[in-house]
Amino acid sequence: MNQRSFYDLNFCLKHFFYHAQKDPRMTSSHMALYFSLVNSWLASEKKGEIRLFGKQGSRQAKISIACYYACLRDLHDFGYIHYLPSFNKTKASRIFLKPRFPQDGSTSSLPATLGAAGVHSSG
Repeated sequence: MNQRSFYDLNFCLKHFFYHAQKDPRMTSSHMALYFSLVNSWLASEKKGEIRLFGKQGSRQAKISIACYYACLRDLHDFGYIHYLPSFNKTKASRIFLKPRFPQDGSTSSLPATLGAAGVHSSG
């Protein structure tokens, strides 16, 4: 892992842990899914977005398909990720990791190597 990728991962996890431990809505299923998404991001060579099908994502997170979709929507609504569902069985959904900042509760984009809503990395 190069230094920039390590920084991106550290940045993402630091903000996730900061907020997840204070967020009463977060369950073990949300945590399992988030870490599965981080693993998918690492496996994708950090191209910015994660592309997953529901069955693939639920299997990786070791949660049911219904739980997968519910937690994915929750993580999006809570501001931990940006989720763009495909609504097409032959096209994977797109997911971007993004942290929330403690100062004002607003969301902000990660460095381009992780991607963010509306920003596509050039890698």
